[in-house]
Amino acid sequence: MAGFEEAVRLGQQADAQGKMDEALAHFDQALRHRPGDAQTSMFRVAVLLKLGRKEEGLAQCNQILMREPGNGPALWARATVFRELERYDDALADIDEAIRVQDAVLVYRLERGQILAVRGDHADAEHQLTDVMKRALAAGEKVLMLQACQTIISIYRVHGLHDKADSLEAKMAEAARHFMGGGRKKGGCGSAAALLAFAPFLLTWLCR
Repeated sequence: MAGFEEAVRLGQQADAQGKMDEALAHFDQALRHRPGDAQTSMFRVAVLLKLGRKEEGLAQCNQILMREPGNGPALWARATVFRELERYDDALADIDEAIRVQDAVLVYRLERGQILAVRGDHADAEHQLTDVMKRALAAGEKVLMLQACQTIISIYRVHGLHDKADSLEAKMAEAARHFMGGGRKKGGCGSAAALLAFAPFLLTWLCR
């Protein structure tokens, strides 16, 4: 039987390979060695959510938060579950607490924007997500910036602003091609640099 560290490693490997049932078994084994380990419990929550087992994921988050009420990742994970269960007030309460205890973690702010968007608070969501994009630009978090942009596009589509959504989507797709494509285009710049060069223009377009 694998020890704690080996079970965690095998669980992460199986997760990366999309073998969720196998990953869950390894994380369960790791937790038998070290019950209540917060990080391994969070790995287990992530797998449960990928398997669509939201109520089990919620129960696991509750267990973590009973032991560690200020555990930011657990608050974020539970907020995500609450969002998917359409418990938006609970989701906002958790993500606001996560931001309070770990203000610098941008993915929490992205989640807050996504919660506001699905709840229908579109103006507040756009404001939140634009703020995420500014912070992500400053921090060099390019993928996070694109995720925030994609959520803003979805808000435009909900409001029937398809021309605006199409225009922003085309701009974002061009940036993503530079960023995700890897390498350099002839006469162009590196992928990360291309997105960073594009970002101020995108923010100006959003804030006009």
